[in-house]
Amino acid sequence: LVACTDTGVASKTMTSRLEDIAAAATPACSVASCSGDLLPPPLLRAVLDLTTRNLKEIGVTPAELRAKRGELSHAETQIVAVRSGANLLGFAAYRLTVEEGVSVAYLYELHVEAYARGMRLGSELVHEVERRGREGGARGLMLTVHTRNEAARRWYKGKLHFEVSPISPACCAPP
Repeated sequence: LVACTDTGVASKTMTSRLEDIAAAATPACSVASCSGDLLPPPLLRAVLDLTTRNLKEIGVTPAELRAKRGELSHAETQIVAVRSGANLLGFAAYRLTVEEGVSVAYLYELHVEAYARGMRLGSELVHEVERRGREGGARGLMLTVHTRNEAARRWYKGKLHFEVSPISPACCAPP
């Protein structure tokens, strides 16, 4: 397990529940972490393919998909990916940023392959982003979910206990 820094130099090994899940999987899984601009091309393709497939399910437009591709391959975006061999099982993409004057880890994308759902992989990816955010000085974790993605909205709120912000468009505009 190697975590890439922005310069591509290996850093210390991570230890988390995410790694425990990866180690228990059959066949064995690995956890990789790099900034979006340093993702190896095969992993970048897998990340983009999974994102495209999942977002098409909820009717995201081609223009929105192009914007997502730019976000995912940006130098400030950090990607945590779980693979089984050459197969991507899921990933989280986040940035450390300031929102409304508060330093936060902003979860841009979270995608898990359909066949890998139900293994707590999504939950552990969220927890890993939260952990990394705290290590980076973030005071909170935030994300946005398409109003059309009702399943994800229920999951974040019900399973992970996220709260809807009072300034959310979902609170002040119809879906």
